[in-house]
Amino acid sequence: MPQLAASSLKAALDADWDDPVARDHALAEVLDLLDLLDRVEGFIAGQVGEQAAAAAVATARQVRDQDIALTGPASALRRGVAKDLRISVEDRQMRHRRKSRSALFDGFKRHVLRDLDTGLVPAVGITPANAPEVSVTGDIAADLQAAGRILAELHIDRAYLSSALVRDRGPDLTIFCKAWRVRNAGGRWPLERPPLLLLLETSMPGVFSAGDVRHRSVKRVASAVGEGAIAVQLLHEYLQTLHGSPHSGTPAGN
Repeated sequence: MPQLAASSLKAALDADWDDPVARDHALAEVLDLLDLLDRVEGFIAGQVGEQAAAAAVATARQVRDQDIALTGPASALRRGVAKDLRISVEDRQMRHRRKSRSALFDGFKRHVLRDLDTGLVPAVGITPANAPEVSVTGDIAADLQAAGRILAELHIDRAYLSSALVRDRGPDLTIFCKAWRVRNAGGRWPLERPPLLLLLETSMPGVFSAGDVRHRSVKRVASAVGEGAIAVQLLHEYLQTLHGSPHSGTPAGN
């Protein structure tokens, strides 16, 4: 198996991947090598240990299954991007993310919480590139609690709106978030006050939207649930501005 002894499999194959015939031939070689690995796994275990051998073979199978379509008349490279695509043999947690057609990145995302007054960074989180932003807020909240820090203001990206930091916030925490520009039939906002969190209050004051009906929604269930909870809180705040007192969900006497 000289290919497996080379510095890299790609270098050992030395194929022109833009040539369909050469690509198919190289793919057949790779699949033959994977079949051979299955048969000699016991031998590999004797060389590097059972645990390392099992991990190496499992990684090879995972990459094969995500990148190659085996159900057709002939094996072929799979079209599109596999769900939860593994992009690194050495680091199994690295992931690929497509933010837009032109914005692609691989690896991990860094989430930084910075004190706007001092510039200090009290908490940092790391997630795979394709993980939603809300998945890191639990760790950040735990770091803040361990450091004895209490948030008074939170300036966040829209991607964090459905997180527990926003959804379960107390009355002393104010959320600031960059919002989409408000559009309405008349081309202007009818009130002197700004809309309550521009992202959710529509061009009609007091009417809030959430989920797929909202302009430029990310169309994710978790985000829609979080937006719905935020919209309810904003509705209470809106009614409080109308009546000058906290809104009660049950009319007096009923």
